[in-house]
Amino acid sequence: MKLIGIVLIALGLAACQSHNEEAMPVTGFNSDSWKTMIPQSCEQYFDGCNQCRRGPSGVAACTRKFCAEYQQPACLESGVDLSDYRVVYYCDGGKSFSLSYGVYHQGEEDVVLNQGEVMMADHQSMSSMLLEGEALPGGTRYTGENVIVELMGNLASVSKGGLTVYANCQVVDS
Repeated sequence: MKLIGIVLIALGLAACQSHNEEAMPVTGFNSDSWKTMIPQSCEQYFDGCNQCRRGPSGVAACTRKFCAEYQQPACLESGVDLSDYRVVYYCDGGKSFSLSYGVYHQGEEDVVLNQGEVMMADHQSMSSMLLEGEALPGGTRYTGENVIVELMGNLASVSKGGLTVYANCQVVDS
């Protein structure tokens, strides 16, 4: 009898948890999102919550407003071109890949990307593929044919065919 009671309580808690998760708004941005979206060349930026300014050493000073929900980070300088931005990740085992936003340069050809799209360049296979993004709690997932790239702050992982092929990937300034 105790076992039946425990099972019913567990099912009730699971139902409440899934209901609460559905009710939470998901923006896909968090306190680390700016690290992959704002280039080093941008001296004044919005990190999704606060206004920031980089000093001569590259260290940023920001306002200290609390935000329960982060917005999309943005460079606040008109002279910085964010439509052509590339982020490089180095992963366990010496593997690496890059994500291009706005425009992907392939030899002498430029591929213009739409909002929410990135081009992934796999540095091991010397191949590239177009991925489409969707917001996750605390990050973004980009998917393409048989490939998933998950970004959580400045960390990333890549799965192909359901297997993780690049793990513990970290942003390297580009």
